[in-house]
Amino acid sequence: MLSIRTAARALIVRDRRVLLTRCLRDGSEFYLLPGGGQSPGESLRQTVARECREEIDTDVEVGALRFVRDYIPSEEGFSYLSEAPHQVEHIFECHVPESYRPGEGFEPDSNQVGVEWVEIERMARIRVYPGWLMAALQTEDLDSLPVYQCGEDGRERLRRGLRLASGFESGDHAMDDLFKDFAGGGEVQPSKVLEVGAEIASFG
Repeated sequence: MLSIRTAARALIVRDRRVLLTRCLRDGSEFYLLPGGGQSPGESLRQTVARECREEIDTDVEVGALRFVRDYIPSEEGFSYLSEAPHQVEHIFECHVPESYRPGEGFEPDSNQVGVEWVEIERMARIRVYPGWLMAALQTEDLDSLPVYQCGEDGRERLRRGLRLASGFESGDHAMDDLFKDFAGGGEVQPSKVLEVGAEIASFG
């Protein structure tokens, strides 16, 4: 029987930049939030703290749980998973020390080749998972967005949350297009993210 893996990831944002791990797999470059699989006997908060020490070489202050994401890639599409075909990711808001400088820890992910502060606007031009992260970070209040993200229901919840948080009313079809690949964990078109993200940012 195929297994479901439980994981925890860190959402670390400072000065309109998010801390991401840069990865390479089968010649494809992509970026992820730091984090990884939960070990037996370990709480999710302990998981994200340990993974940050291993991947980004720092202790973190673990804050609120921001998102729970079912990552279920399509069989034909790209997947960064290697240990299970389905992963439940718990994304915690975390903080690094003021003196922190990006660097790899003592046990980076097998696909990891670096750690970078990435400007939120730049996320439209690179492959970032989850693909909806840039649009979510364009909102002024993460508390206004739904926590659980999965499939058609999760896409609709996030779309509605973004509209409520930003006052976004026009271009509803553009918002639908932005999240059309969300159910399968697919990549969002960067041009659409930039277009819709700019409209979201222009409100409020």
